[in-house]
Amino acid sequence: MFMQHRNFDVNAKDGYATITDCAGGRVVLGADDIRMLAHCLDMALYSLAFDRENTDV
Repeated sequence: MFMQHRNFDVNAKDGYATITDCAGGRVVLGADDIRMLAHCLDMALYSLAFDRENTDV
């Protein structure tokens, strides 16, 4: 999988994701890192949904 964004590129292959920013900086994420990011995103989205349901507008 390859995704290009205005400020960074993401290339996922063989269980690793390599993120390269526009300045050439590079971060490699392994499967455990990706699972942790997915968990954090899941919890953040749950929190936003909970706040939205319990806020009087």
